[in-house]
Amino acid sequence: MTTQKLSPPQRLVAPYLIFGILYILFSDKLVRLAFANSDTITTVQTYKGLAFVMLTGALIYMLSKEYTSKVTEVSRTAAFRDEFYRALIVNAGDLTILTDRNSIMQFTGPSITKLLGYTDTELLKVSVFEFVHPADLQKLLIFHDEIVAHPDHLYTCETRIRHKNGDYLWMEGTIINKLNDPIIGGIVTTARITNARRLEEDKIKASERLFRSAFEQVAVGMANLSLGGEWIRMNDQICKITGYSHDELSGTRYEKLYNSAYQAAAITEFRNITGGKKQDQCTTRKFLKKDGSSIWVECLLTLISDEQQQPLYIAVVVKDIDMARRTEHQLEYRNKELDTFIYRSSHDLRGPITTLMGLSDIARLDAPDEKTRDYFTDCYNVAKKMEKTLRDLMAVTQIKQGAVVIKEITPRALLYTHLNSKKINGSLGDISLCTEVNDDAKYYSDESLFRLVVSHLVDNAIAFSNPSKAAKVFVSIQQKDQKINLIVMDNGIGIPDDEAGQIFDLYFRGRNVQRGSGIGLYLVKSAIEKLGGTIDVSSSEETGTKVTVSLPNKFPVS
Repeated sequence: MTTQKLSPPQRLVAPYLIFGILYILFSDKLVRLAFANSDTITTVQTYKGLAFVMLTGALIYMLSKEYTSKVTEVSRTAAFRDEFYRALIVNAGDLTILTDRNSIMQFTGPSITKLLGYTDTELLKVSVFEFVHPADLQKLLIFHDEIVAHPDHLYTCETRIRHKNGDYLWMEGTIINKLNDPIIGGIVTTARITNARRLEEDKIKASERLFRSAFEQVAVGMANLSLGGEWIRMNDQICKITGYSHDELSGTRYEKLYNSAYQAAAITEFRNITGGKKQDQCTTRKFLKKDGSSIWVECLLTLISDEQQQPLYIAVVVKDIDMARRTEHQLEYRNKELDTFIYRSSHDLRGPITTLMGLSDIARLDAPDEKTRDYFTDCYNVAKKMEKTLRDLMAVTQIKQGAVVIKEITPRALLYTHLNSKKINGSLGDISLCTEVNDDAKYYSDESLFRLVVSHLVDNAIAFSNPSKAAKVFVSIQQKDQKINLIVMDNGIGIPDDEAGQIFDLYFRGRNVQRGSGIGLYLVKSAIEKLGGTIDVSSSEETGTKVTVSLPNKFPVS
């Protein structure tokens, strides 16, 4: 059982009632008992009445004062709250609107000027629907009917509202029906502008649509894998490549699509990515299609993480390269056949050419007169030139198909062997030759390829000498920073600027066609590339040519 507390007036009146009743009931008796004289009793009764009146007045004064104090306190509190809520509405960034049952505005907060450009009195007695975007009007009318039918229920809504300048802005609001509230008596809407957010959302949606369109329509297969390795999303191209449907691929392990020979490697690579050892991995392997056949694909796996660098999923790009791979294999086979044909043909032709050179040489000795000897000399030179061309063609095939064998070499011995052979056959002539070889270093390279590079560069420097001045050729072979640096310089006729970019092309001979076959520099560049080196040529028709070659000088560790 609970005890109800008395109000302040009740607390004042209750003692007064008790005192008054006791006073009336017992005061006269006490007076008669105390005094026997009637005049005295009358006087005491008079003073007793005055005391009662004074006490009553005091009690009434106290009650009035208490009531007045309470009323003043309540009034001050109400005034403060009124000012407080008014200040909140005035200074709030959101817009507060009070409308009646028909959406006629009864009150608009001052924020409407800042947000929509109207004054707070300009829109009074005007329907809200006059400012709604035509495309949103029908939806908002239906929404309004539902709000009116459900008092005290909180709703949220987003629509476009016309600014005073004519632009439509997106606004989001909370709406509550307080039509039955005796104080409010209307529908309260609190709204704020969400134009910037809506524009960003539209951009994100447009970006998502663009990504989805690209994801679905791109010519390569695209998919997402879970961190556990299951296919969770894929485009139609993936299904076209593998022959499986979306449902058949969903939940399937990534490595199950690989040919059995590649599954173990695929698992390892996937773990390297999910474990953070690699950010992405590109492989070229065979996918196992639904019908059991295999298809060559190029597969790129990339780890996708969130802003906190927490892994989310694996993005997969799959490109069908089966036709290209088969074409590449066929081309490699055809090129190998062609190289073999060139090599064997050149080898077979060298025999008759060598025989022709020998017969021409013998015929020169037995010729009865000078004119006949000249004829046989020309035959010999033509055959020799053809024999050199055949050797160069054979060298092209050997460079392409031969294996690189790295071992210690002696550059000075290789260089001098070649120079001595030229002295013997008389092709060195009156050329001034200067060599500089660092014999203290150790050199490692493929001997046959290194000899080919040196011999052809020296031969070129000699062949393209300038007949109008004393010919000079400088050859330097040095070792530095695990590199073999070869320099061949001459003061010959040089290379014209318009031919500098073509000198390494096969069969390119430029304007000086009588001095070369067009194969030598192609062989040099091919050999240098096979060794993993570089070549640089600087030339001027006035000063000559400088060729700089850099080759690796490191014995391979098995």
